[in-house]
Amino acid sequence: MSVAEKLSFAQFCNTALIVFLANYLIYHKDGNNYDMFKDGGLITDLYSIFLANAFIPIIMTYLNPWYAFRLYKRRRLEREGENSFVTQAEANEF
Repeated sequence: MSVAEKLSFAQFCNTALIVFLANYLIYHKDGNNYDMFKDGGLITDLYSIFLANAFIPIIMTYLNPWYAFRLYKRRRLEREGENSFVTQAEANEF
């Protein structure tokens, strides 16, 4: 099994199975589990998680402080140009 398949399976478990299990345990009272299919139940939770999974990784890419720091260092080196005292190996790390 490849890494992509393992990641896909793990994300499916986190977004679908764990949410379903949590809703089942919360709403399964007196043998009646129909409450989890009402407003604010399982569908609402899954919809919120799917929306978050669609947008949060993109947002976190641009809010990543380490990425911003590396980008700053890279641009600073580009501005210095030929006057820079950085070796090629050090520049490749940025």
